[in-house]
Amino acid sequence: MALKSDEAIEFADITGARFSLSLNGYHALLRHPGTRTFLLLAVLLLISTDPPNLTGRFPLSVIVVFWPLAVGLYFCLLTAVLTAAFWASQRRPGRTVPLPVVTLAALVPAVVIGEFGLYVATGTWIHDAPSWRMAFYPVSTEALAFIFVRFVMPGLIEAPTEKVVVPDPPARRILIGSEPVALARLRHVEAREHHVHVTLDGQSVTHRARLSDIVAQTRPEDGVQPHRSWWVARGAAARLTEEDGRPMLETVDGCRIPVARARVPTVRDWLDEHAAG
Repeated sequence: MALKSDEAIEFADITGARFSLSLNGYHALLRHPGTRTFLLLAVLLLISTDPPNLTGRFPLSVIVVFWPLAVGLYFCLLTAVLTAAFWASQRRPGRTVPLPVVTLAALVPAVVIGEFGLYVATGTWIHDAPSWRMAFYPVSTEALAFIFVRFVMPGLIEAPTEKVVVPDPPARRILIGSEPVALARLRHVEAREHHVHVTLDGQSVTHRARLSDIVAQTRPEDGVQPHRSWWVARGAAARLTEEDGRPMLETVDGCRIPVARARVPTVRDWLDEHAAG
């Protein structure tokens, strides 16, 4: 059976309070800066309070190295135990996993490996014989786990936010005669007596209308009027050229449109700001 790492299972902490967590959520917590800060504070607390009385038996340098390694070892084992717990609960869904059992299952081998590793490195046992000081291991572990689960973790897990879908703005249309035409389709419009010849993307149409009425529906950034008989859309305008000494506005499709000499500066400035290329 494949392990579904995004499927949450239910845990109960030492007080019986329940919470849900997925394997992906656990790994996300380990990567979270807030978790790393909490673990750093926990290591500093263990070094400064020295519950097992390491100070009298080991140099400070050994103690400073030992605790981060011990905490790291514990979390490696905790990850393995939690993975097994997720796998087991998916085989038998609906059961609540006691968190103290999980932490204890990781703690016992971590203590044995950690103390034996320290003995191999220094030749000295932390405890020559079992003593009441060994109780600090489960007590401190459960206390830190309770603080993390109850007070730290809720602030680290981001509540899912509802995705807000912003609808696209409606396409602007202008009236050419009595026909609504999408502004984005316009290329250029030429006035021909009482009609206008409209070039769209892929077709041309003729309507009975006035060019001035069409231009009045546009904005300066929509296009430019190089001549009293022409209007050119921004997506079509390319560059100013000359033909037989006359200024012309060349479009992206190669059409040449006359430019009134009085409007050349205006068209040039507009092209500098809005031209398609």
